[in-house]
Amino acid sequence: MNFDDIAKMTTQERRDWLARDEGWGLPGDRAVCMDGTTGTLTSFARFAPFPSGLTEPQRPRQVQKEHPIPDTLDAAAKALPEGWLWSRELMFNGTIHWVIRRWDGDQLRALKLSDTGDEKHARFGLAIAARMAMKKGAHP
Repeated sequence: MNFDDIAKMTTQERRDWLARDEGWGLPGDRAVCMDGTTGTLTSFARFAPFPSGLTEPQRPRQVQKEHPIPDTLDAAAKALPEGWLWSRELMFNGTIHWVIRRWDGDQLRALKLSDTGDEKHARFGLAIAARMAMKKGAHP
């Protein structure tokens, strides 16, 4: 996935992406059972990270019926990694964008998404953009 794909995602898809990024399996995902067989998750499940060299399946750490990323503005705000600041800005061409910024040493990193009029949707998208940028180590 690249940064352009974020704009095409629904709020639900953004929440699912964030849940998977935090280690959650979603209902319908395939998982390895304790006996080595595979199965389909019927709930949200978070597994402990596999230590290096571990080959056997593990029991889930957490299992729950509710989505691990609530469909709320508070959850969207909490999803943005620490150190990033967000704002809604009017650009020189008259368009409005949601922008996030973070200082990396002496370099300012900034990412933006077009405004759809839905703050919650935008914040979930900004959280994905920030996490992707942090994993890549460079801004798009």
